[in-house]
Amino acid sequence: MVKRTGRILAASFALVTLLAGCSMGQSNQPSRQEREDHKQSAPSPQLQKFYDQRVKWGKCDPKVSSDKNLQCGTIEVPLDYSKPAGRTIKLQMARQKAAGNNPKGSLFTNPGGPGQSGIESLSGLVSGAIGSDVQKAYDLVSFDPRGVGASAPIVCSSDEQKDTWRSMDSTGDAGTDIKQVREQAAQFGQQCLDKDAELTKNLDTVSAAKDMDVMRAAVGDDKLTYVGYSYGTLLGSTYVNHFPKQSGRIVLDGVVDPKADMFDLSLGQAEHFQKSLAKFADECKEFANCPLKSKTKEGRLKDIDKFLKSLAGNPLRTSNSNRPLTQSLATEGTVAPLYNYESWPTLVDALDRAIRLHDGTQLLYLADFYASRNSDGTYSDNSFDAMSVINQLDYPVVGDAKTWAQQDAQLDKVAPVIGSTFKYGPQGAQASPIKPKPADDPTFKDAPKVVIVGNKNDPATPYKFAQSLHRQIPGSSLVTLDSWNHCGYTGISKCVNKAVEAYLLQGEQPASEVSCKLDER
Repeated sequence: MVKRTGRILAASFALVTLLAGCSMGQSNQPSRQEREDHKQSAPSPQLQKFYDQRVKWGKCDPKVSSDKNLQCGTIEVPLDYSKPAGRTIKLQMARQKAAGNNPKGSLFTNPGGPGQSGIESLSGLVSGAIGSDVQKAYDLVSFDPRGVGASAPIVCSSDEQKDTWRSMDSTGDAGTDIKQVREQAAQFGQQCLDKDAELTKNLDTVSAAKDMDVMRAAVGDDKLTYVGYSYGTLLGSTYVNHFPKQSGRIVLDGVVDPKADMFDLSLGQAEHFQKSLAKFADECKEFANCPLKSKTKEGRLKDIDKFLKSLAGNPLRTSNSNRPLTQSLATEGTVAPLYNYESWPTLVDALDRAIRLHDGTQLLYLADFYASRNSDGTYSDNSFDAMSVINQLDYPVVGDAKTWAQQDAQLDKVAPVIGSTFKYGPQGAQASPIKPKPADDPTFKDAPKVVIVGNKNDPATPYKFAQSLHRQIPGSSLVTLDSWNHCGYTGISKCVNKAVEAYLLQGEQPASEVSCKLDER
């Protein structure tokens, strides 16, 4: 899942969009030949001891997973792959054993983020997305990536800080907002470095992809079989780029384009969340309790805009007298249900309560649920910190103040209601002491014939990113779903499941382009 948070927050921490690398100049990057030399079948002698590990599966610690159908285990990897004799970290893995008698091997999954726990997501994938035939044929394996959950988690900010940052609204003055963004980014980044500088500097996606190859070996598979969702597609395409000879059947659903830069991603998300919000405003009229009273869909979209703007400096009461609904929190609570079309009725109810009854409790709940905040004020995971650090490492800052001002204006143009949520990412990243790794170079030389799934109206990972990756990877298949959901291989389309699972089970490559529809409900 691609996660965003409030306007100030998104900007402060180098975007909560999913980020991909772009050129930093040649001086700090390995040559093309050096990168190709890295893509070998056998690990280097210095890494061999890590590849010789085998996962010892056993009962899961309840702190890791309460699902009794899962087994857990750990592996050890170098924190810095350029220093294999140096510090190591342990990565937490989990599996559901294949239900059949002769499993093909392991099917690895990643749910997205970055910063989401793969272990927490595994039960949901089993119950709602991955078909029973696939569950019979494969051990389903997931993991918490480095820095996330139970795998050497990075924890930089306090719960109180996260509450403060999420609730902060724009001041209405760009200069003042940018100053706040830069101060917060500098503070957050320094807190991470003070907590564990070496860990902070090595939570990039390329390192996580290298971890995944060690995991592949640790479960005894010659090739990786993998389904990645959202940010998991970036992790998966990075793996394919670095380990083409070890890549088997790879499914990438809800694509983050590895060639897109910061602004491409921000603009794409802003534009498509705006389109989803407009579609929601159009369909709201079908609900008896729709609080948007204008007669046209354009008018109802303006009703939402008017409501959100009314909260600037005038937050709405909630059931928690210490936490009124600010404009930033209301925007977060409005955007979150747009990921899933079936969540739209929940958004209708929350807006009705806020607009008609002047009670922001339900919108605040949606915002908190999305941000993994518990009712007691604690946050249930470290996804906020991990996501922020990973994005900053993966994503170089490009441009200058003049360029960024022009980009901010473009965001407002394509997304007049929510565009401000996507502003100021480069300004915050520039001020952060966490500096990006050298940009990756996705050439996809010798890549296998992967399957790509894209939703025509996906708000979080625009369809054009799936089309772009389809062009980048020779021989790939693009399975297109016509829906307003985020991702497609999630149990919502028999057509998508049929194409994906024939590939996973029999190795049957779908046609170059396949069109699917949402199942009738």
